Amino acid sequence: MNQSEKNTDSIGTIIVKTLEENGFFEQLSQKKNILNQWKTKFPIISNSLDSTSDQEGKLTKGSLIILAQNGWYISLSMKPSSTFEHVARIVTGNIEEVDRLMCRWYKKRLLKIRDEIINISPSRSVIIRKAFIAHKKRYYELSIPVLFAQADGICQELTGYQLFKFDKSSRKPLTAKFIEKLKPDSFGITLLEPLRVSLPIANNTKFLLQPLPLNRHAVLHGIDVSYANETNSYKAISLLAYVSSVLSLIRNHDKSNASNFT
Repeated sequence: MNQSEKNTDSIGTIIVKTLEENGFFEQLSQKKNILNQWKTKFPIISNSLDSTSDQEGKLTKGSLIILAQNGWYISLSMKPSSTFEHVARIVTGNIEEVDRLMCRWYKKRLLKIRDEIINISPSRSVIIRKAFIAHKKRYYELSIPVLFAQADGICQELTGYQLFKFDKSSRKPLTAKFIEKLKPDSFGITLLEPLRVSLPIANNTKFLLQPLPLNRHAVLHGIDVSYANETNSYKAISLLAYVSSVLSLIRNHDKSNASNFT
């Protein structure tokens, strides 16, 4: 089992261990208090938590959605414990610190992440390399739209669904249909939760508050003309890295087990 596979199902477990080591979980009610605090501050996670029975799964899904609500997506190379640490900062309002630390993490691993994405989708090598060059040269006006486009394309390759499209009746992302085709106990399924819920990066702009968060529609359709900055470019890189790594890991794991799909 490689390191990525070790990380997939250990995020919730390590979050719990971290909290226990710091005395947070002396009683079960304290777990519930933390989850209730998250649900109060971020109502978007309520359905995800209510549909999950185990505490580790709740913490994993809640963490991933709260990060994505703020434009950040995990890498499978990221220490699971740091995921919760970032969420704790967001919950207390220290979002700028999260942005700084996440930018620093991706900056240190930029070329490695680029190469990992290219290994997953070699046909996109030229485009991805140039997008990363644009990022390094600080041409964020160019890097961000291309990174969005490649995340969308890779998602469609690996799931059959476009990343930024929604079902008109349910307003759920079409990628939720891919997740619904997986067995509930499928490998790494909790990591897909950000693809199951409506998030700012993909929402219709009429549902977003001003000032606009990083949003694919606003960028590509010229609505947001102030998106071009380093933090947003790293957020777009994190989305591309997340989509390609998590979906390819699950696909490769299930390739020999077609019964996971209907």
